Amino acid sequence: MKLMISALVAILFLTGCSGWVKGNKILSDNSLTDQQIMANIIDNKTSIIEVEALFGDKKQQSRSTIKKSFPDGVYAISSYQGHLNDFGGTYAHRVLFVAYDKNGVVINHDLTINNFRQKNAFEEQPEKMRLAAFNEINKNDSDEKVLNLLGTPRALTFSDAGNVIWIYNYTEISRDASSYVPVYNMFNGTESGLSERVYVELKDKKVENIYLVSMNITQGRGVANADNYKEVITHIKRKYN
Repeated sequence: MKLMISALVAILFLTGCSGWVKGNKILSDNSLTDQQIMANIIDNKTSIIEVEALFGDKKQQSRSTIKKSFPDGVYAISSYQGHLNDFGGTYAHRVLFVAYDKNGVVINHDLTINNFRQKNAFEEQPEKMRLAAFNEINKNDSDEKVLNLLGTPRALTFSDAGNVIWIYNYTEISRDASSYVPVYNMFNGTESGLSERVYVELKDKKVENIYLVSMNITQGRGVANADNYKEVITHIKRKYN
């Protein structure tokens, strides 16, 4: 593992990291491919301590509650984010997700690129594509079929079996009554809504299962509660039991 880390550091030294602004340096480096980055983590061998030595112990900070595997939280999940930039500024985030067990050993890992400049097919027609995904994607279909139908996922997680899950998400949020109370709303206003999602579980780049997941979301929008965020699963429909 030390040799692999040294090799990647050498690449970074030669190519330079002048194109990154904040975020993780390695994930921000456009000269490094996803495959080069992923190759530095070996499932069932690399520890989360080694991952943090390479990608830093300051994990992605966001309102996302993807911290445990789906649905029962068998494994813990860490994520690391880099900003991909060009002359127009940041256009995408490259995010690495890592699932690890109670002993701190990596069970699985994957990454995705969230491009702000374009919607994926699911986001273009969420209601239509949500049903299309459930009806048209079948067990043992390739990940390419999923990409062709839904586009690149914005985020991912892992199943309790340790498989990768691609997340396709459509959320509607509106201000709660507290957000209309003068003065109070500046500090403790909230907003809430419903998130309708498609989870595509993949094993060895083949579809293992499809889930339709509904979640209630509540989040703070005031100075005092801006970090408050809660997701509650209200419904799960599995295609294969």
